[in-house]
Amino acid sequence: CRDKMAAKRSLSTDSQGADLPPPKKTSLLQAPIDIGQATGEEDLSIKTLQVQNRKLSERLQERNHRADQLEHRLLQVERRRSEELHVMAVLKRLLGSLHQQTRALLAPLEGAAPLKPVRPMCVCVCVCVGACVQVLEE
Repeated sequence: CRDKMAAKRSLSTDSQGADLPPPKKTSLLQAPIDIGQATGEEDLSIKTLQVQNRKLSERLQERNHRADQLEHRLLQVERRRSEELHVMAVLKRLLGSLHQQTRALLAPLEGAAPLKPVRPMCVCVCVCVGACVQVLEE
């Protein structure tokens, strides 16, 4: 059991053999805060609350900025999804129309032997920036 504990926590050892805890990680992003001189306990409490308020205000601004970024990204994704759904609906309608036209063209030929092979209809779909779909038939 002691081996497991030793494996989980590895303490550094100095030159004399004494076990030392690992050094604490310090953040280089935080600047020291100057609260000035506090004359009494009440003054110290006020200054402490002011510092805490400033830190909370900064965190709130960061959260609001991140929320704005996420909202903007969500609107972009929703707009792109809407455009894609519109294009898919247009394509579905055009393919249904093509299917009907193909059945109408093949209906007279179903009973008779075709004299020449039927050339397939070429459908070219061009999707432009404005979700404009054009069908060209040869």
